[in-house]
This record gives sequence, C-alpha cells and structure tokens, in this order.
Amino acid sequence: FEMQIDDSKHYFQLGFGLFESGLNNISSTRLSDSSSILNNNLNDIINTVKQYATAKFDETIDIVVKVNINPKKESLRGSTIVPYGIAKKIKICIFTDENTDYITKSENITIGGLSLIDDIKNNKPFFADVCLTTPSFFPKLVPIAKTLGQLKLMPNIKDNTVTTNIESTIKELQSGKKINYRNDSAGYLHIKVGKKSFDNNHITENIKEVIKSINTHNKQTKGILIQSI
Repeated sequence: FEMQIDDSKHYFQLGFGLFESGLNNISSTRLSDSSSILNNNLNDIINTVKQYATAKFDETIDIVVKVNINPKKESLRGSTIVPYGIAKKIKICIFTDENTDYITKSENITIGGLSLIDDIKNNKPFFADVCLTTPSFFPKLVPIAKTLGQLKLMPNIKDNTVTTNIESTIKELQSGKKINYRNDSAGYLHIKVGKKSFDNNHITENIKEVIKSINTHNKQTKGILIQSI
C-alpha cells in the first residue's frame, strides 16, 4: 500500500511486512490486494502518513494504484463521487450553444460555443482545469480535439465530462467530491483521497470508494486489474 504526500520528499510504501520511508522503517501489516484495502482498518497507515506531513499548509494525500494494462496500447480512465470532497477553486470551460443563464457566472467559469472553438484554433490564450460539454455539442469539438487531447482536457463520456446536467457536474467538481482518474504512461493512477486535516475515517471511506470504482473496469483486462496500491 503506497501513499504519497504532495510537495513532500516522503514516499511511503506498505508491503511484505515493511512500511518504508526515507526517514524510518516501521513494522506493519501487509495489505497485498484491493480486497485487503476494503476489509482492513487503514487508521494506523493514515496516522503514519500524517506524522510525516509536516508542511505548514494542509497537505494533500494521494494513493498510487498500479493497474494491469499495457499503457502503450490501452488506457484506463473513469470517475467516481467520493463521500468527502476536497473543495477547491478550479477553472471550468463549458462548450455549448444552449442557454446557460441557470449557471452562476464567475471568473473561474468560461462558457462558449463555436466562437470559443475558433479562438482555440487560432491559438488564443486558453486556461482550464476541466472542460465540459453536452452530448449534442460534443461532435463540434472535432476541430480542437487534438489540442484538448494534448492538454488532457478533451471531454469524455467515461469521466462524465460529456453530460446533460452541466449544473450538477459543476457543483460536483467544485465540491471536490468528483474524482476523475486516468493512467499515466507507466500504468499508474495517481488519485487524491483527502487532506491531512481530514478525519481518518473520511480518508478511509474515500479510498474504499475509489478502489470500488477502479474495480468496475475489471472486464477490461485478463486476471486481476489492480496489481498494487
């Protein structure tokens, strides 16, 4: 079981009876698969992670999941709603030609249709952490699909960024409860599951929800999908 604290040099790995870090070795219980994660109390592990989260800001806690895929030929991506979100300010870009008067406007929300697509095609400055669109408008993104893809911002049905309920999706994203995940080039998923200030039980529940979501992709691969956590 591996946990990483962001902006920190400490990287913890729990496995084969040993909990390792750059600072110390601590005997601990082995958690060898995802079923162990779902059935064990992670309180001691989370306490140890928090012990080394010594920055003056409220550090984020991630889990790193190795999945059984060939990242050169396939990818695994999805989304889930965790019980306890990490509220955050994110820049959301919405591609649509529908009436959006119901959306609360702010400096972190950009809404546009064909004119916004033209701006991106013409290399005008474009800033976003996530892009949303509706099913009817989705085909119109073809001219900028490569650009959005390179930025990892292309809306996708699998992570629910192509949706008929834009307003609800915005609220989920802003609350931090909606988590999107996608493997990196080495076949790992890096997923935020809480903050140092979170109650241990809240972090545990978030981890369990993430693991359950990843396991729904089990049909994609032969054998066990999750190789290590």
